[in-house]
Amino acid sequence: MRWSEKDFDGESLYNYLKFGIRKAQVMRMKAEVDRVACWFDYDMFDNPHCSPYIGVVKNLKEKLKFLPH
Repeated sequence: MRWSEKDFDGESLYNYLKFGIRKAQVMRMKAEVDRVACWFDYDMFDNPHCSPYIGVVKNLKEKLKFLPH
């Protein structure tokens, strides 16, 4: 979900979240956040397939390919 700073007036975001979005959609969004949360949890070390450290190392390895040797 994106909310522009220029459109933020304090009540518009609240009203959208309270009245403009369906509960089923909120539940789907929450499930998706839970699914990828391990990529943002720097205290999580027990999942070798999903960790921010793995993501950083993977990204650095990709960038290394484009550096001159």
